[in-house]
Amino acid sequence: MNLAAAAATLATVLAEAEKDVPAVLAFISSTVVAVENKSLTGPDKLTAVLNAAEVFVNSVIPGLAAPMHLVMAAISAFVSALVALYNQAGVFIHAVQAAA
Repeated sequence: MNLAAAAATLATVLAEAEKDVPAVLAFISSTVVAVENKSLTGPDKLTAVLNAAEVFVNSVIPGLAAPMHLVMAAISAFVSALVALYNQAGVFIHAVQAAA
């Protein structure tokens, strides 16, 4: 691939990515609101994050070839692993621990 072709490909990729910025920002905002909501329990927060992820996936990748339940299972596993890591690191504090 020559430099001109690489530049054209990069321009196309950037133009496509730029279209998705509002969806990315909406997903991040929804996730932050759910995680910071003190009245929600862990499972409720997970449900809120997964709902936001499903909206994001549907808006960014319409007509996704993979079945949505498989995509959501992968996202759920990733979120659960991330939460476990944050729990181990002490970043997330369970409500029971915070009240003690």
